Amino acid sequence: EVIRDLLPLYEEGSTAPYVEHMELCGRACDALLPFERAIFHGVAFIWRGQAWLLTALSGTGKTTHYIQWKRQYGGEISIINGDKPVLDFSEEGISVHPSPWRGKENMGSMRSAPLGGIIMLKQGQENAMRRVEPKEAVAELFMQFLFTRSTPLDVRRVCALEERLLQTVPVWQLVNRGDDEKKRQRLVSAGNSRNDYITRARNYIALYGMKRFMIKLYGKCTGKAKKQSHDYFFSKIKAIDIRICMETTHH
Repeated sequence: EVIRDLLPLYEEGSTAPYVEHMELCGRACDALLPFERAIFHGVAFIWRGQAWLLTALSGTGKTTHYIQWKRQYGGEISIINGDKPVLDFSEEGISVHPSPWRGKENMGSMRSAPLGGIIMLKQGQENAMRRVEPKEAVAELFMQFLFTRSTPLDVRRVCALEERLLQTVPVWQLVNRGDDEKKRQRLVSAGNSRNDYITRARNYIALYGMKRFMIKLYGKCTGKAKKQSHDYFFSKIKAIDIRICMETTHH
């Protein structure tokens, strides 16, 4: 019955087994959090002995970009997971591991490697890459942790893991034009509203801190939102004006 209720939240044509497979991802992440592990949304690959995470909203071009890098560097690059790798936070550092959730292209292997850095992919007018400060990346990277957000404790756990992530590895923003002009224009247009949300979220975090921001965000994620997949969750959250999100009683 649960899977049947969730079917309308997925793309038309999605089957019950597929929905069950995807819904298990968030629950698996919840189960991993007490052990300082989490499932993260992104393409994970190995280059020069380290793992690199290429992350962005679904449809931005993570897989396409990975394929371009593979063509460029050939055997120097090997895939770990094409969509949802596992991050392990240990005393030795942060390492990246495979998971059963490999994305539509089913890209994956049984390889693991220490995390070297994160690249946030974005479509834009020009090709450019720059180092991103933690305060710029915090809101966007938090959304890539694929847990169900069902308890305040899990939210706090992910906040703690993200803090370690941002203190440990560098983050870059890679703006890429893409080859298809029409597709690029659609992505740039679609990204404007999302960028507005991220900007407002960053401003709030700068004023009041990450902890308070997450308390307010969690307060809006009740009922169905806790049962939805990560992508649907984000599509709902980005449609909420951040001012409404924050106009609740301060804790």
